[in-house]
Amino acid sequence: MKYNLEKLRIDALDNDQCSHLVNYTLEKVNGLPPLPDRTTNALSEKYLPLLTQAYKAYFKALNQGSESLSTPEIAQGDKTRDGALSNFRKAVSLGKSSDVAAEVEAANACALILKRYKGIEAKDYGTETENIQKLIDELTAPAMSAHVETLGLTRHITRLKNANDSFFSLHKSRATAEDLKESFNTRVLRKEMQAAYKETCLFVQAMANANDGGHYAQVLALINGVRKQYSDLLARRDSKPEAAPSAN
Repeated sequence: MKYNLEKLRIDALDNDQCSHLVNYTLEKVNGLPPLPDRTTNALSEKYLPLLTQAYKAYFKALNQGSESLSTPEIAQGDKTRDGALSNFRKAVSLGKSSDVAAEVEAANACALILKRYKGIEAKDYGTETENIQKLIDELTAPAMSAHVETLGLTRHITRLKNANDSFFSLHKSRATAEDLKESFNTRVLRKEMQAAYKETCLFVQAMANANDGGHYAQVLALINGVRKQYSDLLARRDSKPEAAPSAN
């Protein structure tokens, strides 16, 4: 039997998702009881410690980057746009309970788009800004114009766009040379963490095939289980009326 890695477009994950992927993988693999024989030494003594170290460095950089740009003005700007997004969701939800068929249809169409952006308020500032803009682009596409007009959502979309644009301008103006340096360091550390993750996964795959299963097949199954979850997440995020892009 040939053992393979579950396909996953890691570069398509946002920063938080990439961090969670590695952390969840480490939790799963470290939860397995280690075998006493020498074949387990390379994984437990080399690959996992290196991956853990890379993850901790990246996680720390992510948190520091968010804290360095956090000011009362930025926090309030983020709260304002979160409120605008919440009000938009409420308006769509209200339309779904309408007794007018056209309004229900319009609300369902908007809800399908909103579903792809569930939880974006919890993302880092940059990721949330980008996702809100993508949401607005989808809602203002020609195919959605009739639905938006039916529900009278234009004012909500305008408020959301204005709040997001204002936040982006404020956030950008607060960026300092040190902040830009931290952003660069975060990108570098992410690449290093992804490299350590890839090496660990390929080592486990190679050992599972070399030993025809056994302990490493169990480890690979855990790794693949986590990869499948994030692959499915990307598939849901990318799903649109047109054909979704194929995995690399």
